Amino acid sequence: MTLTVPELARAVGRGEGFIRQHIHRKHLRAHKQGRNVVIELDEAVRWAQKRGLPFIPPARVSVTTPLRKERAARLTVLSWHPAEGRALNLLTLLRHRRSDSLGPWAHEPNTVWSREDLGHELKLSTLEASLDRCQESIDQILDSRVLEVDGLEVHYDLEPVPRRHWAYRDVRPGSETSVVSPFRKHSAQVAEYWSLDPGPRDQWKVILKSVDAEFRKKLAHLGFPLHDRVERAGNLMVAGAEDAI
Repeated sequence: MTLTVPELARAVGRGEGFIRQHIHRKHLRAHKQGRNVVIELDEAVRWAQKRGLPFIPPARVSVTTPLRKERAARLTVLSWHPAEGRALNLLTLLRHRRSDSLGPWAHEPNTVWSREDLGHELKLSTLEASLDRCQESIDQILDSRVLEVDGLEVHYDLEPVPRRHWAYRDVRPGSETSVVSPFRKHSAQVAEYWSLDPGPRDQWKVILKSVDAEFRKKLAHLGFPLHDRVERAGNLMVAGAEDAI
């Protein structure tokens, strides 16, 4: 993911001239992208931290912790594909963690989409890759409200600004957290984009009336108990595993 010079200037609370000056002095690496000069997000974070500058990323940047190359990620997309009409997102979940920590996947990321047909006109697609790679798909969704998965377009209707909250790995009575962490051994910091469309929730309720135990077992790969949290249908969630909160 990249930031333009104006976006980075706003993120650190400085003028565009200040940013261009640091690029000219080679304190900040940048490159051309079309007509724009852009800076990689992890480079921008590194540069800001080194100089003690505040860093408030644009709303379209959904990662809740600074990008780090050692973070691995799993992106799962549950989508509804009616015979007539466009495919809709029922839940998209990006989970990321340190590569050296225990997580929901044990093998090396394969960087290509895999897809399983769950029946009921549902497909569950998975991408296991670096956080940078998965973030590109999130950016595509936030920019265009569409994600292309192996030639299939999945459509989204989301609030532009995420709601941020903690998700704990254990149930805490009286806690303000709204969901349990999608990591068994880690709590998580969550950025959640809520759906504005009641259609996915209504359709999900209809589907749940006719599913069996085998379906629920396959659905577990999604990483979130959507069958118990119907109000989340249509949402996009980004969860970063945290060792301690």
